[in-house]
Amino acid sequence: MKNISRLVLVTMLLAVTSGIASAAFTGPYVDTWVVVGGANNPSGKTLWVQDSLNTCNDSQIIYIQFDASQIQTVTGASLTLTATPDPIGVDTTPKLSLYGVADFDPATLTGSNAPTTAGLTPIQTLSVPPTTNNGALFTFGGAHDGLRAYVQSQAGGVVTLALSFSADCNGINSQMSFYSQRFTTNPAYQPQLAIEGTKPNAVTVATSSAETVTWPLYAGLGAVALVVIAGLAVSRRRTA
Repeated sequence: MKNISRLVLVTMLLAVTSGIASAAFTGPYVDTWVVVGGANNPSGKTLWVQDSLNTCNDSQIIYIQFDASQIQTVTGASLTLTATPDPIGVDTTPKLSLYGVADFDPATLTGSNAPTTAGLTPIQTLSVPPTTNNGALFTFGGAHDGLRAYVQSQAGGVVTLALSFSADCNGINSQMSFYSQRFTTNPAYQPQLAIEGTKPNAVTVATSSAETVTWPLYAGLGAVALVVIAGLAVSRRRTA
């Protein structure tokens, strides 16, 4: 399985300026990992994913979860994770996949009740290079439409993502770790999840049409304020 990390409440506020519509997005953001059949590991500074044998049997699974109840139409989505310098058994160039999985309660999550990726079709798959340097970026979504489409399918509810190896695993095990939202030494290394789209009831006074807004979900940053200017939503994004 995979490694699961923990829930942090992230609040985004779109400020109202001179008649321009405002919108708010408030919801839980989780990054955590589990040892399959064992412990939940919500408080560490890194997220671990590991699969054993060349059949890629899940040993540790990473989870990302957020509330999408305020999202209506999704126009873009991306998830960027930053690698630590600790990969093991990636000489076979294993495939690391992002999945949409069943929702869970972070307060009761364990390695025994965590959602599985077994039998699921990945949202997107990336190849892990034999050499992965500290700070290497792994980005899901963006130009690849899979993550946007999945978030759209879950709009109005909760989006729960899982990360695990899916193919070409090392004969013993393949393991990687990424920095979590609790890694404060270099905040640029924290997970970056950006969802762009429209929110119900986000309308302009002049046109009464749906306003396009951007919700950047930055792990560990707490409240993030966005200001809509001249009908365009501008998001402040951290650079890796």
